[in-house]
Amino acid sequence: MWPLSSSVRPMNDLAADYLRDLGFLLREDWQAAEQRYKLATGADREFEAGRRRAYCQVLTLMLHQAETFGLDPSEISLQGLDVDKDLGY
Repeated sequence: MWPLSSSVRPMNDLAADYLRDLGFLLREDWQAAEQRYKLATGADREFEAGRRRAYCQVLTLMLHQAETFGLDPSEISLQGLDVDKDLGY
């Protein structure tokens, strides 16, 4: 069984870079989805609401898994995001 702390089992550089970049890119996409949702009307608004919810679910899962594995949210570029305040839908 793997230890649950990154301080006990350091991530290799490639995996750390991948997770940091993935978090950064998903966060950017989520922010863009938020803006598209705010500007959309009619059927487009319903579609954008679904896209927005999907990003919120993915980012929430990433934050929960980071906590489970003892990773600081900054290690996956998700620092400052609050699951309830920012990603609640």
